Amino acid sequence: MEYPIQYQGKEIGTLTAAEDGLYWQLTAWCRREAPGVQRLYGVSGLRSEAFGVLGPAGDNLHLHRRLSRHSCPKLPERWIMGREQEGFLPWVGTLEDQPIPDALLRTDPEGQTLALPADLDPMPLAEYAAQMQPMTIAGREYLTLRLRNGVPEVEVLMSRE
Repeated sequence: MEYPIQYQGKEIGTLTAAEDGLYWQLTAWCRREAPGVQRLYGVSGLRSEAFGVLGPAGDNLHLHRRLSRHSCPKLPERWIMGREQEGFLPWVGTLEDQPIPDALLRTDPEGQTLALPADLDPMPLAEYAAQMQPMTIAGREYLTLRLRNGVPEVEVLMSRE
């Protein structure tokens, strides 16, 4: 099975996954798009999980990993390169039938905070703009939106009569 690896909304490499008895053999190759240590993240729904550090291989980055199929019975739907930033993990997916190409996600006991780059055009989930809060994460401007059970939290304003 082959999966594309994305970084900031663009495809930069490929992950190959093969069943090997009780294990998965994962091999990833991608272009170096950012300085510093980069990790390979698997994304399923509103969950992002690090699968390992991508190491240098010439001008590219590479990762080979063997995983127990017992600990990981189903592979993630999407794969991205990135790194944790101020408690946020890289995330890409779909929310309310809208593709989110390049975001960050932080999970806490009350739900999640989705951070959308402020420079995305068009801005996904623009109908929730009034609920979004500006935030700077690692020097980049984001608009954050609280999610509860995978649904944007919406403030309801009541008018007094």
